[in-house]
Amino acid sequence: MPASPFADWCTTPAGVAADDKPKIGFYAAMMMIQNFGFFVMYYNIFGTIEDSDTCANLRFWVGFFALDCFVESFVCVWMGMAGYTDNASMFKVMWILHLLVALPYVLCTITIPMAIYSDDGAKCIASNEGPMLRLEPTFWTHCGLFMVYVWMMLSVTYYSFLKPSNIINFSRDSDKTPGTGVLETDKPQIVFYAIMMTIQNFGFFVMYYNIFGYLPANSDCTNLRFWISFFALDCFVESFVCVWMAMGGYTNDSGLFKAMWILHLLVALPYVLCTITIPIAIYSDEGEKCIAANAGPLYPLKPTFWVHCALFMVYVWMMLGVTFLSFVKPVFFSDATEVEKQPLF
Repeated sequence: MPASPFADWCTTPAGVAADDKPKIGFYAAMMMIQNFGFFVMYYNIFGTIEDSDTCANLRFWVGFFALDCFVESFVCVWMGMAGYTDNASMFKVMWILHLLVALPYVLCTITIPMAIYSDDGAKCIASNEGPMLRLEPTFWTHCGLFMVYVWMMLSVTYYSFLKPSNIINFSRDSDKTPGTGVLETDKPQIVFYAIMMTIQNFGFFVMYYNIFGYLPANSDCTNLRFWISFFALDCFVESFVCVWMAMGGYTNDSGLFKAMWILHLLVALPYVLCTITIPIAIYSDEGEKCIAANAGPLYPLKPTFWVHCALFMVYVWMMLGVTFLSFVKPVFFSDATEVEKQPLF
């Protein structure tokens, strides 16, 4: 039987190291979360921009970026798939495709603030101020995470192509930098905990971000709007930082786990704070007036908060589960003769 003309294209190996494949998978997942999150945010805003001449430029760039992020949310996974499956030919094609989709991302990171802070942009935002108050904090979150996304894309490129091709190799001597000693049997648990943490974080991000857009633009809503927006965007960031922390455990990288555990803690502290400040804002006199001003769309706020509150300790349990399996168990409760371990500090 003759070989398929696509056989070589589908099976050409790059020589990706087995230990590097999980890193590619984790980075691709985090890139997908960021892209899909920005798609959700900007697409929500896109639908609230008025159909007027003053909004035309802002609407174009917001809509363009939203849909570009949607496409990028699976193209980055496709690129990661090629690296993970050690398919050199596919990786090159998907890397170029990702670049083509990423260039508009870069462009919009410049054009969106220009549209926001133009005279027409200011008038457009003022014409539908309540829902449009989401736009500026969304953009600054997008801007703040721009280089984080670039780092992840470069990491996938490094592990999938540059390192196996010996173009660049930053590998450390494994004898000098042993891992923490995470057990292979514990790694699936770390992944499952990370998935559940991401679902919770991303879910609360979507819920609170939608509520953020329903808050009327009046003084009674100022405090409530601040805490709801802060929590929504914090949950979005937490939705991939928890994966990054789990990546440190799964890949048995003691240094990465410690760094990401601290980063996760820094992002989690506002989560704890908002679990206290949001109900204070909701049940204050101003909060009740704010909710009454747009009662229908804001009806989900109270049940959403109580679900958030009820699941708080569930999330803490999962975070502690990742911490135990990734660090506490291998360092303090494992036979030192079984695995080579990283020094505690």
